[in-house]
Amino acid sequence: MIRRSQEDAMKKQRRTIVLVLVAVVAAYLIFHYSREPEDEFGGGLDAFAQKLDQVVPELLEQYQVPGTAVALVHGGRVAWSKGYGLADEATGTPVTPETVFQVASLSKPVTAWGVLRLVAQRKLALDAPAESYLTRWHLPPSEFDHAEVTLRRLLNHTAGLSLGGYPGFDPSEKLPTLKESLSGITGGVGDVHIAHLPDTRFSYSGGGYTLLQLIIEEVTGETFSAYMQSAVLAPLGMARSSFEWTPALQAVTATAYREPGQPLSNYRFTALAAAGLYSTASDLARFALIVYLAAYLDRKGAGIKYFRHGLLPPVVIIGVTMLLIMLAPDFSTAALTGFLGLTLIYMGGARVKHLAALGAAALPIFIAILVAEPYRRLRIQTFLGLSDSPDATYQVSQSLISLGNGGWIGTGLGNSVEKKLFLPAPHTDFVFAIIGEELGFIGAAVLLVAFLWLFQRGVVIARHAADCFGMFLALGIVSNMMLYVLVNTGVATQVLPNTGVPLPLISYGGTHLVFTLMSLGILLNISTTARQPEWRRHLTYAQARS
Repeated sequence: MIRRSQEDAMKKQRRTIVLVLVAVVAAYLIFHYSREPEDEFGGGLDAFAQKLDQVVPELLEQYQVPGTAVALVHGGRVAWSKGYGLADEATGTPVTPETVFQVASLSKPVTAWGVLRLVAQRKLALDAPAESYLTRWHLPPSEFDHAEVTLRRLLNHTAGLSLGGYPGFDPSEKLPTLKESLSGITGGVGDVHIAHLPDTRFSYSGGGYTLLQLIIEEVTGETFSAYMQSAVLAPLGMARSSFEWTPALQAVTATAYREPGQPLSNYRFTALAAAGLYSTASDLARFALIVYLAAYLDRKGAGIKYFRHGLLPPVVIIGVTMLLIMLAPDFSTAALTGFLGLTLIYMGGARVKHLAALGAAALPIFIAILVAEPYRRLRIQTFLGLSDSPDATYQVSQSLISLGNGGWIGTGLGNSVEKKLFLPAPHTDFVFAIIGEELGFIGAAVLLVAFLWLFQRGVVIARHAADCFGMFLALGIVSNMMLYVLVNTGVATQVLPNTGVPLPLISYGGTHLVFTLMSLGILLNISTTARQPEWRRHLTYAQARS
């Protein structure tokens, strides 16, 4: 049984490698032809997509792979993504850009981001010995100096450690603990030990990344999957990625197959850092994009003041993101995303005249899109007093009545009249009106003051962040929250046109509440890594190296 499981797992790994090769070949074709607009396929992304539609099915048939997903990062944005073939042959489920794959060793670069996040927070030092962070498990005795096994060398596979890859475990088998896996319960591929002199040659080691997984747990006091979800996947917007095979992902995960077309079990891993990530082509492309942007902004610095080579690239990325959201369609969220992005760029040092010029150029397009849909046009006309359609004014009218009923001190908790079938969406978009009715003007004012206090604390956290990344992340979190507060309360009081935007932390559940809570957790994490006096930073680094 164990032998068969190992063979199946190895076949699954080979099939994963083939799938990745198909995606890479497809991406190469797009990139190659996009650089040669005069070739036989002509210019433009549509022509390249047509070429992919010819080539990818042939590759799938040649390598007997049921399906694959392809995403292309080009020109500083996720330019294109598509699924080919089937995610499950038995059900006929097609692969889409949102299909989840078990991405095997592509887990490693995502893990590396998590390690470097801790390095930026000065909780880890790249050139410190790995042993200095370990308490639950240690490298076995050997003829080599364990102090030479550093985090930097673990990340770039030059630490001299053993164990290239993991076969995984059948779902029916009990998973070993992380300590047991490091000690050799790995399905037959051995333990993690120093196999040759560190820093002498490249030697691919999944075992090295399992050691990094243990270090992350030791330093953070969290499970590896929980830390990666809160510190890496969620902040980067990788909504369909996880190091745990959650029920939500199980429903959309592609089935793996071995030759000749027999389905494989979804093998599980203790070595999550090396091979345990579930993700989509779009999420992986987004991860690559974030890495590019981080490097870009770090390299540019004050160069953001220059229009063509500094400001324009991130503005194009924001515009493409807005376009994808509008295609959902969700115009209000797209508008808030654009406003937030430009606000952060302004905080980063962009010149006002450049932003004003971009705003003036984009305004006609924005207005054209705004009035393109009849329901949006009617809302604008109603807000400006050019229409008195009962359908368009009903919600806002009932909201104002609700606020008026509250007076100064309100009718008391639970005593709202308007929420009893008079005011639509009283628990989501118009919850502020119910608060005003039940708690009165004083209660509503206290709530707004609380939001202002939260914003002020977020700005203080940003000012004392350990690095620029933390500063802008904190500013982005609190700015995004306040935008939602201003729009929600503005709609409820008829200061802004009617649109569906929740009130953070107050509106009923859903993904917005989950991500708001996650954002606040990240904000608290940034707060705990505030800038320290110079002498304390040197002491922390010295302790890590000792």
